[in-house]
Amino acid sequence: MKRLVLMRHGHSPNVATIRDHDRPLSPKGHLQAKQMAQHLKQYSWNIDLALVSTATRTAETWSTLQQNLPQPTIRMHLEAQFYLSGLGALQTVLAQQEPCTILALGHNNGWSSAIERLCGHHIILQTAALVVLEHPASTWNDAIYSDQWTLSHHLSPHEYR
Repeated sequence: MKRLVLMRHGHSPNVATIRDHDRPLSPKGHLQAKQMAQHLKQYSWNIDLALVSTATRTAETWSTLQQNLPQPTIRMHLEAQFYLSGLGALQTVLAQQEPCTILALGHNNGWSSAIERLCGHHIILQTAALVVLEHPASTWNDAIYSDQWTLSHHLSPHEYR
C-alpha cells in the first residue's frame, strides 16, 4: 500500500517587496506547523520521505513540522518541481520513489486540484492543512497514475485552536 500525505505550507504574508518564492512563514504559519505535528502524532504513520517545494515558506513549514514530530529523522528532499505545481509534478517525482509513506509539501491551487483528480473529493487546502490518501498498489508508478485513491484523513490546524 502507498500512503500520500499532501500538505500545504503554513501561513505566509504577501509582501510586495519579497519575491513569491522567498516569502517566509509568519508567526501564525509556524504555529500552524506545530499544530499539524500534534495532529500527525495521533496517528501511527511513519513518514518515510518528505518531498518539499523549494519555496522558503514550504522549507520553513517542514523545519517546524519535523522539529515537533516524534520521528527523530525523516529523509527530506527539496523538490523544485513542486513550486506552484500540481498533479503532473507529483506523478513525475513520485513514480520513481520506493518508500511507502511520502509527505509532499507544496502549494495551492495545485495540491487541491491533485486531490480532486486522485480521489474525486473537492477539497481546498487551507494553509498548513493536509490530506492523507491511500492506494493499494505496490509501486508508486502504479499508484500515482490512478484515480482510485481513498481519502483517509483531512486535517486542518485550526481544529486545535
